[in-house]
Amino acid sequence: MCMAAVYWTKVRTAYYSIAGEEGARFGFSDVFIQDDLAKPAQSRLVKSVRLEDGEALKALKAWEARYASA
Repeated sequence: MCMAAVYWTKVRTAYYSIAGEEGARFGFSDVFIQDDLAKPAQSRLVKSVRLEDGEALKALKAWEARYASA
């Protein structure tokens, strides 16, 4: 689970059952993610598409309006 997303979305409780080496046995390893992110964008397993600034700003303003009072 991406803990940054948990914090950004203001989740107050995150439930899990395995972590660390135990999770890695089942393919859940941050090392794999870190190694992939170190590659050039065009070589990564997950395609990244940057939105035009106007589109991103529109989405961020909507997020801000929704969660400003949270």
